[in-house]
Amino acid sequence: MEIDKIKRVALGQATPEEQKEVRAWAEMSEEREHLLADAKAFYGRELPDDREIAEKVESMWRQKRVTLKKRRSMTWQRWVGIAASVVVAAGIAFWMIGKNGNDDKTLVVADHKEVRLILPDGSAHGLSTLGETAVNIPGFRVNREGTIQETGVTGVDVAEVKYNEIVVPRGGEYSLTLADGTVMKLNSDTRVKFPNSFIGTERRVFLDGEAYFEVARDEARPFLVEFSEGVVQVLGTHFNVKARWEQNAFTTLVSGKVQVSSGSDSVVLKPGEYCEINAENQQLSVQEADLMAVLAWKNGEFVFKDASLEHVMNELAAWYDMEVVYASEEVKHQKLHIYMDRTRTLEEALQIMSKMGNITYQIQGKKVIIKKR
Repeated sequence: MEIDKIKRVALGQATPEEQKEVRAWAEMSEEREHLLADAKAFYGRELPDDREIAEKVESMWRQKRVTLKKRRSMTWQRWVGIAASVVVAAGIAFWMIGKNGNDDKTLVVADHKEVRLILPDGSAHGLSTLGETAVNIPGFRVNREGTIQETGVTGVDVAEVKYNEIVVPRGGEYSLTLADGTVMKLNSDTRVKFPNSFIGTERRVFLDGEAYFEVARDEARPFLVEFSEGVVQVLGTHFNVKARWEQNAFTTLVSGKVQVSSGSDSVVLKPGEYCEINAENQQLSVQEADLMAVLAWKNGEFVFKDASLEHVMNELAAWYDMEVVYASEEVKHQKLHIYMDRTRTLEEALQIMSKMGNITYQIQGKKVIIKKR
């Protein structure tokens, strides 16, 4: 089931056919019911107005005042902790509305640097992510949105397979349509190699980073995504692969069927499952996936559910092209539950983190220092 279709249902924008399809899909398992309910709760939420927020915050303060009266000997540090808990509890309402009390500051935004296409001869070509400039590259076509499409002929008997490479920097995204019709949406800080022509009995690409695949079905030639820890094999399906060098690799299946292999071990995934490959011992483990969180980047969002601060900051670092420094190891393990769109500035994102977690931050150029409050 495509996450975009679920989103349209949650927003009330789906056709009757889509609503029926999503309803039937959700009724097949409890996990799917939870996913649909979660999507409706997020996308279909009605945001509180300022008066509602003020009343909720005042109510929380009243509860805390009762506690303070009962414990007059409370230390200053403990009192600050209580005050912080009110801010954290109220924080979700503030950031949902998107208020920003620092409009006079110069804010750091994700830097959408130019994506590069490197041809087999080593020549590099810049690709506009905004479609502002015309790009003329033999064997490729770039549309008005900047999406590149390979126009080479598949199945041609050539003496040597040559590979092109797309390089997406931090803070960028890109979509590539291969000559067989397969669509790859590439996340920031990602490199993918693909042949100038698919020949022989398979279609193989090489990935370092994160990409969402919509594979064109071809039963005679399976599609393979190879990365440092393993390989994913499919015939035609939708799935997400996150595989960065020397990090655990994750393959999440949205629809269809895929086989994930590492060394001599392999597993077959069902829709809604993900496989994790341990970077140290290459062991495979399969679990139910949170599709909304996994595919959030593809939909222009960040979704973190009970995620560690370190995990959240790693994702933000790849998007905002920054280095993260922690004042202590302890702060890395704080758990956060955050929804926000990727158009926010770094300053806004860190403000949300500060409200939802017991942390403070300091920006020094491209370095962000995180401390416990």
